[in-house]
Amino acid sequence: MLIAGFFFIGGVIFNAAAQNLAMLIVGRILLGFGVGFANQ
Repeated sequence: MLIAGFFFIGGVIFNAAAQNLAMLIVGRILLGFGVGFANQ
């Protein structure tokens, strides 16, 4: 659960600081990993 939180926070930071589409996609991938780990 702690790892899921780190992935989720990392994704939120990437999405908030996104300056181009690639950063936004990376942020969404990290958010997906966070949600996936939290659901296990």
